[in-house]
Amino acid sequence: MPKDKKLYIFSCVMLAMSFALGLVNDRLKSSVFGHLVNAVYILFLLSFMAGAYFYNQRKHKIHITIELLITEFTGAMFFTMEFLFNGNPRQNIVVGTASFVLMWAAFFITFIKQYKEVFPVIGKWLSGSLSKHILLWVILIVYAVMFSANYKVWFRGDSFTYFSAASLNLDAWDNTMNTVYAFMMGGHLTYSYNMIVNIFMLPLRGFGVSEEISIRIANLVMSEITIALFYAVTVRLFRNLSAFSRAMLTAAFTFSPLFWGISYLASSDFALLCFFTLFIFAYLYDLKIMKLTALTGLCFTKETAVLLPFGFFIGGLIFAMRSSKELKPSERLRKYANENIEIITAILVFTSAMIIGQRGWIHDFHNILKEYILGEEIEHLPDIVIPGHYQLFKLNSLFTAHFMWVVTALIVIYLIFVLVKKPVRSSKANALLISLLFSGVLYYAFELVYFNYVHYRYSQYNLLIMMLLLGFMLDEMVSNNLIKNLVPVIVASLFLTECYFTVDPVTRRTWNTFDSGNGEAVTMQMYFYQVKNGIGYIEGDRNTVVCTAFLNDGMDHNREIIGLQRCVEEGLREIGYDDSKVLVLDSYGEFVSLTCLGLLGFPERHSFNWNPELARIRIKYKDVTGDLIGDEELPGYDINILESTHYDKICEESLEEESLYNEVYYLDVAINPNDKDLYLEGREIISTRVITDGIWQIRLLRLKPAEA
Repeated sequence: MPKDKKLYIFSCVMLAMSFALGLVNDRLKSSVFGHLVNAVYILFLLSFMAGAYFYNQRKHKIHITIELLITEFTGAMFFTMEFLFNGNPRQNIVVGTASFVLMWAAFFITFIKQYKEVFPVIGKWLSGSLSKHILLWVILIVYAVMFSANYKVWFRGDSFTYFSAASLNLDAWDNTMNTVYAFMMGGHLTYSYNMIVNIFMLPLRGFGVSEEISIRIANLVMSEITIALFYAVTVRLFRNLSAFSRAMLTAAFTFSPLFWGISYLASSDFALLCFFTLFIFAYLYDLKIMKLTALTGLCFTKETAVLLPFGFFIGGLIFAMRSSKELKPSERLRKYANENIEIITAILVFTSAMIIGQRGWIHDFHNILKEYILGEEIEHLPDIVIPGHYQLFKLNSLFTAHFMWVVTALIVIYLIFVLVKKPVRSSKANALLISLLFSGVLYYAFELVYFNYVHYRYSQYNLLIMMLLLGFMLDEMVSNNLIKNLVPVIVASLFLTECYFTVDPVTRRTWNTFDSGNGEAVTMQMYFYQVKNGIGYIEGDRNTVVCTAFLNDGMDHNREIIGLQRCVEEGLREIGYDDSKVLVLDSYGEFVSLTCLGLLGFPERHSFNWNPELARIRIKYKDVTGDLIGDEELPGYDINILESTHYDKICEESLEEESLYNEVYYLDVAINPNDKDLYLEGREIISTRVITDGIWQIRLLRLKPAEA
């Protein structure tokens, strides 16, 4: 085995060990143990740099060099951003300096030695792709232009949780492995996604770009790369499709509700889709370094993501054991394991980290084992045995919502065709199809058995699987070129329409609907029989809690929710809002925080800021101490909010506070559960402003202030 390969393997082991030790030390908080963690971490950096040196002393394939350069450059950029822009890099100046120097040394060793070979290859590929794949470039440009609409959209609900976790942890990493949990987002082990976000957030913040815009830019870059990779996968897989068919299949992927329609979100599910696409691309093009990078990134986006490569591995193993009959079963197994050492490595490293760190669903199952095997009582268990209608909601979000039922019907026909006709494919395509099916089935089974919320964004990984299966169908079943071109065009058109208007009759009949003022809004089934109020979880009629449970994350299934934001901002602009004015909100249930959560996407009523110049609302987020930050940084005015009713009684405190303001406005929305709020009884309405956007309509009622 060459020296560079040994050193790279050793560096992987050292990185995994330092990560595991960091997880342990996160609990021990031992300075002595911390020095050990740092020593192992430095060994990783040294061995990685040494591997780059010895790699460049021998002959090699050019694509491996390009893979290595991309990996080394990304790592070097991350260490640079953290070391130079981190709020307190001098805390561990020695380790930080070593990280910075060694990562860039590894990159420049490879670059200086190989750039004469790399540049011509990249130049040739770019010049050829501009003419050969012009439709892909059109899709990428159109998507980038359309993405500019996301820069003014609020982060709502879970998206705000992910965004605030990323932005608040910008200064939390001390350039060692002693604070590995600094890169968790929304309670998930999203180290890979947070790493990319940090590469953009840290330097852009130095140039005055807000964190909200920075994470949008990071998501745009990831989106564009994912679109290009999906197209590259179609080029390698589907030989019988024209360039137009492949481009339209890519357009259907790009402008689907699961990609473009919810591109305003910040979530690890989006990153999971991006890394899963990168892994499929690396698998098809035999890019081993990129495959390991993609697998590691995939696993460390969300705990359940490890099921995708595990299912992929099992599917490929079954195919290998059935196809290589000239070898003994033990030899087939050994050969397959050796060829897929990257998958095994990524799964082992991630699972070990989960067990050591006791996070995510591993923690839940650990508790289950303690209760059922050891007889220990625990406070809470996840719902493993659950009513059947939960599974129906899950299946709906996966295979029918937003015209996905059209694709599902075509794929079912194709799978029947495969069983009957047994089409001849290349060994690589056969292996991918079987692996992809097992990957999806394992993930589907987990989603149906293990209870979690029925968020639409959870099914983003499914988009890749379904679009590739649709590609197989067009490639193998359809001989007419017109139909091959027409089907992806129709699917892309249906998907793009559904991004803005919920017109799919299946979705409208199976999801919740409610009056949105100027039409009817459709919302996802977030909970199957439980809903969350201001106190905790309660059982009840889900139709009565649209505002509290469904309007928040339940509306994050396409771009319709953005119209509600525009209505609220237009209303504040029309009344010339400043801090001498106050808004009165009806409480959707028992607490005004529920109104804020449903209407504005964040529950804290003192956390909203109005910028009159930009005509935008911004949310002031909290740091770990619970203090609001950004007060002095955000120009404009705090949004004053009063509560109209409390437990079905008029809020006397709000009436008293009205005297502190010059103008009082009641924000009336169609989704109010009360036909007429008690707060309005006997009140004089001076003026009424009606603001409409799409299906949404709100009314701003100016009230004569209550007499003190």
